[in-house]
Amino acid sequence: MTGIAAKLTHLPALLRDRSPHGRRALLHCVTDLYMSGAHSCTDTVRDGFGLLLADLARRVDATARAELATRLETIPNAPPALLKVLLADRPAIAAPAPASNLTLSEAELAATLSRRGGAHAVVVASRRGLSAALVRKIVAQRHSSALEALAENADAPLQRADFDALMHAATTHPRLQRALIARTDLPADVALRLLWHVSTPLAGQALQRALTVTPDTLALAMEIATAQGFADTPPHAHPPAALHYADAKQARGELGEALLVRLVQDGEMDRFYACLEQLASVTRTVATCLMDEPSGYALAILCKAAGFDRSTFLALAHSWRAGAQRSTEQTYALMMVFKTIDRTRAERLLECWKTVFGGGGARILRTQHAYRQAG
Repeated sequence: MTGIAAKLTHLPALLRDRSPHGRRALLHCVTDLYMSGAHSCTDTVRDGFGLLLADLARRVDATARAELATRLETIPNAPPALLKVLLADRPAIAAPAPASNLTLSEAELAATLSRRGGAHAVVVASRRGLSAALVRKIVAQRHSSALEALAENADAPLQRADFDALMHAATTHPRLQRALIARTDLPADVALRLLWHVSTPLAGQALQRALTVTPDTLALAMEIATAQGFADTPPHAHPPAALHYADAKQARGELGEALLVRLVQDGEMDRFYACLEQLASVTRTVATCLMDEPSGYALAILCKAAGFDRSTFLALAHSWRAGAQRSTEQTYALMMVFKTIDRTRAERLLECWKTVFGGGGARILRTQHAYRQAG
């Protein structure tokens, strides 16, 4: 009580001082008085302090308001009236208190998103205890930094539609990609598609998440593919001459892995895709997606699921467009995936890719091209 009494003795002089320095000192003093008993005060006392502090906050400079917001981070029950003033301030001032304080209502946070949006959405997205409705509002604003903050907020209750929206936004945002891959609740089939858009260092992490695919995930992927029109879209047709070539090789017993490697090395891609469909039961649409996945992990899974030899996989990986650009470490990682992955898991993952991509491969490739163009 001695400290509180000492502060009270200073109040008369501070109230008479109308200078900027005096106002900052008064705000600091009143804040000290509130925080000294904030954990045990009644709602009436908290509301009274809130009105007083809110009025004082309006009368001081931005530096003093920023200091006040930072101090409020240490208590979970700051006065709502004061928080409203700070939340309406510039993002650097609005950020500290609302991120951790529990007294702001969902309606107040939603109103802030509607009025301010933009950088203020980042403030709300970082908050603990977000509701699904607030998450949906943040996602709808499509502010890149807010989406990144939302994905990094492990407490944010992301639903299926939210993950889909974040995945599409992540195609050109590496930080968002990293945040999504790090989430423990990332659906496996979202990781399946995300693999096509992330940078090579992140592709291994995306693949590990994709390998958790289960029969339930496969069923969900089928539903999504149908809803998006992938499953019902006719696949790219092979040229008749390529089909005739594959049939002839099959009839003569010459259709095998060595032929696939030679066709890729010779640039005979029409014949390659026709022969690959005979050997691995993969349509040209899906095979094009798997071959063009930048990291090479999709090709590794395809070769493993088809039962190809490791030398066949390495020859295809080196001969294809991205092969020459891979570092020694990346090539080693590909080899380890091919060597260690269980064939049954590879087959299940391939089936899920077939379902997700279906006839929509051209759409996947257009998005992938846009990502590469963005750097």
